[in-house]
Amino acid sequence: MFSDKMKKILAASAVTTAVVCTTAAAANVTVTADSLNVRSGAGTNYKVITTVKKGTVLQKLGTSGNWVKVKVNGKTGYVSGKYVKNGGKTSSSSDKSSSKSFQVKVTASSLNVRKGAGTSYATIGSLKKNATATVVGQSNGWYKIKYGKGYGYISSKYTTKTGSSSSSSSSSSSSSSSKVNYNVKVTASSLNVRKGAGTDYATIGSLKKGDVVKATAKKNGWYKIQYKGGTGYISAKYAEKTSAKVTSSSGSASSSSSASSSNASDAPTSYKWKKTFEATAYTGGGTTASGLAAKVGRVAVDPKVIPLGSELYISGYGYCTAADTGGAIKGNIVDLYFNTYSECVNFGRRNVTVYFIK
Repeated sequence: MFSDKMKKILAASAVTTAVVCTTAAAANVTVTADSLNVRSGAGTNYKVITTVKKGTVLQKLGTSGNWVKVKVNGKTGYVSGKYVKNGGKTSSSSDKSSSKSFQVKVTASSLNVRKGAGTSYATIGSLKKNATATVVGQSNGWYKIKYGKGYGYISSKYTTKTGSSSSSSSSSSSSSSSKVNYNVKVTASSLNVRKGAGTDYATIGSLKKGDVVKATAKKNGWYKIQYKGGTGYISAKYAEKTSAKVTSSSGSASSSSSASSSNASDAPTSYKWKKTFEATAYTGGGTTASGLAAKVGRVAVDPKVIPLGSELYISGYGYCTAADTGGAIKGNIVDLYFNTYSECVNFGRRNVTVYFIK
């Protein structure tokens, strides 16, 4: 009798082991949309925890209705089954350092360097087009690179391999600062002046097209300039070297004030409330949390502060609809959609006035 019981226990154990093995050998899915939200639950009402690009291969853990449970960057989330297809291979060295480093060259006009392998991680800097970086690891379509005195992550989609490397020369060159002594002229219609060399630094003012300022240093595609009795930083992409004389500081001030007066004249006269919010910018298409296509005029909000579907006016942006959410959009923060990456870089992060219409 005892022997029969033991046989049953062993048989049950064998079945359990077989189930575990089957689960461990989970299938993969490949993203087919240009940009796909990964959410905390199976539905558009759940918050976005990150986004993944077209071609990204994800480990499939299961399904819930029309949603697929996946593993991304060591975390679990859900993606719409409509925008993935079965199959695809992931690298066995994902989330691990490569045994041999290699160099890549940036193909985008400007590429964010982030703290982790995903757009949900904070931006710690940027690399301009043709800049090189040393790759030491790979994770779900992202390269771990040497950056400054540490490491950062860039999307592999916007790079091309240039060969292997055994040194960190690309790291030092990408983060080095060189002194310059010449004037530069603004080529963009409006250009933010920031506290530091990167879009994650606060905006302290703006310059209009044709303004000429004195550049004293250049770092990571940014100029350090003399600005209103102090210093600031502007993107070198939107400025060119010139022999023209520096324009007066009052020109910069008038540029800022004219933008404010324009916003004020467009603002609604009837609204329920208006408050100061912090605004960020994003692009890439996809589907919003409300099920609508992402496009200009549809912005991401914290639904606890601004309900989805609300009609808004945002200074410096215009009339828009609260249509999306995001893992980093909490409290008095709004994320504004733009058509191009360069527009996002130019807008950066700034304070805006949000008018709640209805």
